[in-house]
Amino acid sequence: MVDLDRVGHISRVVQDAHRAVRQMDAVDDRRESSTRVQASLLLSVLPALDDLRRSLDPQMARRIPPHVTAIYDDEAPDPDLMIRRLRAVCSKLPPIELHLDKIVGFEPPEQGLYVTTAASTSFTNLRTQVLRPPFAPRSASMWPHVTILHPRSAPACTVNWRSYIGSTIGRSMIVVRKVSVLEYVGETWRVRASILFDDVGRPE
Repeated sequence: MVDLDRVGHISRVVQDAHRAVRQMDAVDDRRESSTRVQASLLLSVLPALDDLRRSLDPQMARRIPPHVTAIYDDEAPDPDLMIRRLRAVCSKLPPIELHLDKIVGFEPPEQGLYVTTAASTSFTNLRTQVLRPPFAPRSASMWPHVTILHPRSAPACTVNWRSYIGSTIGRSMIVVRKVSVLEYVGETWRVRASILFDDVGRPE
């Protein structure tokens, strides 16, 4: 059985995800025209999740595919150093298992939806080993999540998005075998590098 990171109550996850979104918005506002690079776990094997994102938040869906952010751009402002560390760290880590739970809403006054997610210990180990000085994590613990409807998009959403709260997204467990380094170019995130974990050749 995979040793999963300790998962707190939903309220704790909501608070952490809410804080992460507020920080991300602040960074977006300050760095709208600058180069941004982050490390993400792409979830291309979940078409139902992708379809829901396209339905509720087509603007975000066009910019970036379903993902869990592993390292935010403001946590590692030197992309080249981040990539070098990722290559060294990922070569010694097994793939990351993600367990997707329920769709929840961001805490008021924010609006929007995301999927609460638990990750295997490789997720925490990745962050701990990459985010060494001069890098720094946003907080002591980062709770992974998958945004479905971004708070900035929610006010304009014409779909009854609150009806999805409490529902689940089909396949609940996936194995992510590589880290995708994404760069914000124009109005979309593009893959700058793909870095495999150490046992990518093993069958599931």
